[in-house]
Amino acid sequence: MVSAADSRGQLLLVGGIAIAIVFLLSIILTNSLVVTSYTATPESADRIEEVEDRETAVQQDLTTIATAVRSNTTFSDYNSSLNASLRNYTRYRTRVSGSQSGVYINATLNRTASEGNITSQTGSSPTNFQRPDPSGPGPGYDWTIANDVDQIVLFNLTLSNVIGGPSNTFTIEVTGQGGSGSSWRLEAVPSGGDIRIDTTTGTDVCPSGTSDPELNLIAGTCKGSSGPPENFTTFEDTLDKPYNIEIRNGNKVNDGKYWYGSTGEFPSTSYNSGDYSPYPITPAVDLTYTGPQTGYNRTIMLENST
Repeated sequence: MVSAADSRGQLLLVGGIAIAIVFLLSIILTNSLVVTSYTATPESADRIEEVEDRETAVQQDLTTIATAVRSNTTFSDYNSSLNASLRNYTRYRTRVSGSQSGVYINATLNRTASEGNITSQTGSSPTNFQRPDPSGPGPGYDWTIANDVDQIVLFNLTLSNVIGGPSNTFTIEVTGQGGSGSSWRLEAVPSGGDIRIDTTTGTDVCPSGTSDPELNLIAGTCKGSSGPPENFTTFEDTLDKPYNIEIRNGNKVNDGKYWYGSTGEFPSTSYNSGDYSPYPITPAVDLTYTGPQTGYNRTIMLENST
């Protein structure tokens, strides 16, 4: 006959064995999770912080390079100039990083993954501003250039022979916060034999006696017929992103041209597919890291640092 004490002892023994088995299983499972975590990282865990610091430094360098290249080259030369700068950076970084840590870096522009488009109206004189796709809805001289714009690097206009009055003025309107925020407007009105440019934040922002103003809506400058350009407050100074950008009464400019480049949606109600071209407004750069303990790829997006 088994006593009550013996029964309790057997239960304690069985319970202890069960606890030991659970404990051993937990160790095995934990170790497998740690190994999985290690294999998912480009380097061992004790170098994760070093990897993160290196990637952050590389991205900051490349963002600065992309911004500097854009500021110092024309749009037609940007792709080739950026690629040349990436090659130079690859050589420099390879010498520095390779000699210190043995990790070599290669950087190339990925045009397919880059974001943005450019469009323009530069027809032979005289030409009205009009919607690129004339079959779109509504009046052909009122249209949306782009919606949900987070980054814009080009918006230049030249205007001549402006007509119209208070009720049908040539207008560029930019609305912040994806169309739900405040708006900024630029209007061109005839003034004697000249053209007066007004904005929401200023009146007559061009030099006096301007008959053919050249406007840079990103830099906020208006160049007149003579003398230095004058500055005005831009929509980027006053509105929150993203922007919706529209043109109204384009037919009130009898002779004009514009060049525009940004991220965002170029709506099908305004454009056919051939009316704009892909362009790396936000460049994507493919990075390859190679070293004794690492070998992996990254694709990063370079936002304008200005």
